[in-house]
Amino acid sequence: MRLVDLARTRVRFGYRRLYELLRREGWKINHKRVHRLYVMAGLQLNIRRKVMLWKNLSRRATPDAIAAAYDSLGIARNARAEELSPDLLFALFSALRSE
Repeated sequence: MRLVDLARTRVRFGYRRLYELLRREGWKINHKRVHRLYVMAGLQLNIRRKVMLWKNLSRRATPDAIAAAYDSLGIARNARAEELSPDLLFALFSALRSE
């Protein structure tokens, strides 16, 4: 089937773009039929979703929680990011996540 051939050569194309390619080749077919055949052939693309590493961190990172995390780690509250090592930053975010 021509739809499957096109889908295998153009992996990131969805049924709409494949429909346009078929129409340009002279096929008399509508978009609903292309979609039905596309789904039946199992050609649907996997939708890439963004992964949230720290869910709801902003809700838990209140000024009091940040101050407590700084105090527990012995970091000056006015320390700039350049002065903090990556290990301290990791510990700071870990302390905020655990609350």
